[in-house]
Amino acid sequence: MQWIQEIGLYWRAGGWLLAPIALVAFGIWAYVLRVREWLMQVMAAADVPDPAQVHDAVRRDVLALKALTAAAPLLGLLGTVTGMVDLFVAISGPGAEGASLVADGISRALITTQFGLLAALPGVFGLLYIGRLRSRVDSVVRLQRMRSA
Repeated sequence: MQWIQEIGLYWRAGGWLLAPIALVAFGIWAYVLRVREWLMQVMAAADVPDPAQVHDAVRRDVLALKALTAAAPLLGLLGTVTGMVDLFVAISGPGAEGASLVADGISRALITTQFGLLAALPGVFGLLYIGRLRSRVDSVVRLQRMRSA
């Protein structure tokens, strides 16, 4: 159970931006799995629809996936900037708390950057995987057309 406490400490150290980044990460996984499931169903179907229909049906989800994948590291960068602003505020302030505030700012900057980059990775690899699945669907459609002709 100590690992749960460590995750909570990590989450708090990352600041408020970890929640939007987590939502983006959830969205990335949801779209990757949804498109994958749909393409797998299309490939398993006895009569595959026209490739243009397949691409039109997948296009909207892929665009949303691309947008979320691009947004994750940008949110991490925003966390970096806010952490650095906190750092500079701490440096400019007097008192013994300065070192602690500096460490908090650096921690927030690095954690949000790390979290944003890690959240984007499934989207990058998911887009590559979806591209390969779309190519397979196209191949299956071509084979079925050749057999039926």
